[in-house]
Amino acid sequence: MILDDHDVADDFGIANLDDLKVQGALDAYRLFQHAHGPSRVTGPPFHYSFRWGPAAFFVMDGRTQRGEGSPVFGSRQLRDLQDWASSPETRAADIIFFVAPVPLAL
Repeated sequence: MILDDHDVADDFGIANLDDLKVQGALDAYRLFQHAHGPSRVTGPPFHYSFRWGPAAFFVMDGRTQRGEGSPVFGSRQLRDLQDWASSPETRAADIIFFVAPVPLAL
Protein backbone atom coordinates (compact mmCIF):
# COMPACT_ATOMS: atom_id res chain seq x y z
CA MET A 1 0.00 0.00 0.00
CA ILE A 2 1.11 3.55 -0.65
CA LEU A 3 -0.41 6.96 -0.13
CA ASP A 4 -2.23 8.64 -3.01
CA ASP A 5 -3.82 12.06 -3.25
CA HIS A 6 -7.34 10.80 -2.53
CA ASP A 7 -6.20 9.51 0.88
CA VAL A 8 -5.87 13.16 1.92
CA ALA A 9 -7.69 15.35 -0.61
CA ASP A 10 -7.83 15.72 -4.37
CA ASP A 11 -4.48 16.97 -5.66
CA PHE A 12 -2.63 16.42 -2.35
CA GLY A 13 0.99 17.31 -2.92
CA ILE A 14 0.04 19.94 -5.47
CA ALA A 15 -2.67 22.07 -3.84
CA ASN A 16 -2.28 24.02 -0.59
CA LEU A 17 -4.33 22.31 2.13
CA ASP A 18 -5.03 22.95 5.79
CA ASP A 19 -2.17 21.47 7.88
CA LEU A 20 -4.55 19.97 10.45
CA LYS A 21 -6.54 18.17 7.75
CA VAL A 22 -3.36 16.84 6.14
CA GLN A 23 -1.98 15.59 9.47
CA GLY A 24 -5.26 13.85 10.34
CA ALA A 25 -5.42 12.17 6.93
CA LEU A 26 -1.78 11.05 7.14
CA ASP A 27 -2.38 9.63 10.63
CA ALA A 28 -5.42 7.69 9.35
CA TYR A 29 -3.44 6.39 6.37
CA ARG A 30 -0.58 5.32 8.65
CA LEU A 31 -2.91 3.44 11.03
CA PHE A 32 -5.39 1.86 8.63
CA GLN A 33 -3.42 1.24 5.44
CA HIS A 34 0.34 1.62 5.72
CA ALA A 35 0.57 -0.45 8.91
CA HIS A 36 -0.74 -3.49 7.02
CA GLY A 37 1.96 -3.48 4.33
CA PRO A 38 5.54 -4.75 4.41
CA SER A 39 7.05 -1.36 5.26
CA ARG A 40 8.58 -0.54 8.62
CA VAL A 41 8.58 3.16 7.67
CA THR A 42 6.35 5.34 9.81
CA GLY A 43 6.91 8.34 7.47
CA PRO A 44 6.36 10.65 5.87
CA PRO A 45 8.08 10.08 3.58
CA PHE A 46 6.38 6.74 3.09
CA HIS A 47 8.51 5.17 0.32
CA TYR A 48 9.93 1.75 1.06
CA SER A 49 11.54 -1.30 -0.48
CA PHE A 50 11.35 -5.01 0.24
CA ARG A 51 12.24 -8.40 -1.14
CA TRP A 52 9.66 -11.18 -1.66
CA GLY A 53 11.07 -14.43 -2.95
CA PRO A 54 12.83 -13.79 -6.26
CA ALA A 55 11.41 -10.25 -6.57
CA ALA A 56 12.70 -6.89 -5.29
CA PHE A 57 10.27 -3.98 -4.89
CA PHE A 58 10.62 -0.23 -4.48
CA VAL A 59 7.35 1.52 -3.64
CA MET A 60 7.50 5.23 -4.34
CA ASP A 61 5.86 7.95 -2.26
CA GLY A 62 4.58 10.29 -4.96
CA ARG A 63 2.78 12.71 -2.65
CA THR A 64 4.68 13.78 0.47
CA GLN A 65 7.99 14.33 -1.37
CA ARG A 66 6.83 16.67 -4.13
CA GLY A 67 8.86 19.80 -4.64
CA GLU A 68 11.78 18.69 -2.46
CA GLY A 69 14.55 18.61 -5.05
CA SER A 70 12.42 17.36 -7.95
CA PRO A 71 8.80 17.66 -9.03
CA VAL A 72 7.84 14.20 -7.75
CA PHE A 73 10.69 12.29 -6.09
CA GLY A 74 12.36 14.49 -3.51
CA SER A 75 16.08 14.22 -2.81
CA ARG A 76 15.88 11.64 0.00
CA GLN A 77 13.59 9.33 -1.94
CA LEU A 78 15.73 9.60 -5.08
CA ARG A 79 18.85 8.77 -3.06
CA ASP A 80 17.07 5.79 -1.44
CA LEU A 81 15.92 4.59 -4.88
CA GLN A 82 19.48 4.79 -6.22
CA ASP A 83 20.81 2.90 -3.17
CA TRP A 84 18.13 0.23 -3.57
CA ALA A 85 18.79 -0.16 -7.31
CA SER A 86 22.52 -0.61 -6.79
CA SER A 87 22.27 -2.89 -3.74
CA PRO A 88 23.48 -6.49 -4.12
CA GLU A 89 20.09 -7.79 -2.95
CA THR A 90 18.22 -5.91 -5.68
CA ARG A 91 20.79 -6.74 -8.36
CA ALA A 92 20.49 -10.43 -7.48
CA ALA A 93 16.69 -10.42 -7.82
CA ASP A 94 15.14 -12.26 -10.76
CA ILE A 95 12.33 -9.71 -11.04
CA ILE A 96 12.48 -6.02 -10.12
CA PHE A 97 9.38 -3.89 -9.55
CA PHE A 98 9.26 -0.11 -9.31
CA VAL A 99 5.81 0.90 -8.02
CA ALA A 100 4.76 4.45 -8.86
CA PRO A 101 1.31 5.58 -7.69
CA VAL A 102 1.53 8.67 -9.89
CA PRO A 103 2.57 9.05 -13.55
CA LEU A 104 6.20 10.08 -13.75
CA ALA A 105 5.72 11.63 -17.19
CA LEU A 106 2.83 12.36 -19.49
